Amino acid sequence: MAFNFNKYQQDFNAIINHISEKLKTHDEQSERMLRGALHTLRDIISLEESIDFMAQFPMFIKAVYVDGWSGKVHSDIDTRAQFVARLKENEASAHRDFADDETAIIQQCKVIYDALDKYISAGAAKDVVANLPKELKDLFEFID
Repeated sequence: MAFNFNKYQQDFNAIINHISEKLKTHDEQSERMLRGALHTLRDIISLEESIDFMAQFPMFIKAVYVDGWSGKVHSDIDTRAQFVARLKENEASAHRDFADDETAIIQQCKVIYDALDKYISAGAAKDVVANLPKELKDLFEFID
């Protein structure tokens, strides 16, 4: 299998550009926000679901997803407030990169997850949503 690092970089840049454009952020900020949103999501869903979900990501996004991962699932995240608190724990710069209020942070995460839409099958996304707590299911509202 040949590695196509140019393609990996193009995919990564497309996702970051989508986030930056939609959220009016600079690329470095969008990268940190992506990392925080992905790490928080992986903390909520099962290990098996994480692996299935991540398998569809472009190579560099996979690297972001697994960076620092212990595989531990935090089943204590059931509400938006708990999700936002975990996001702030996961991403040290969250206090300056993300909005101040919970509703705006959730909207920002929706944009971030939406940026991955073209890489994720509807079935995999629906499986993730099925395993999310009720209050968090709308994070993937782009699913048909």
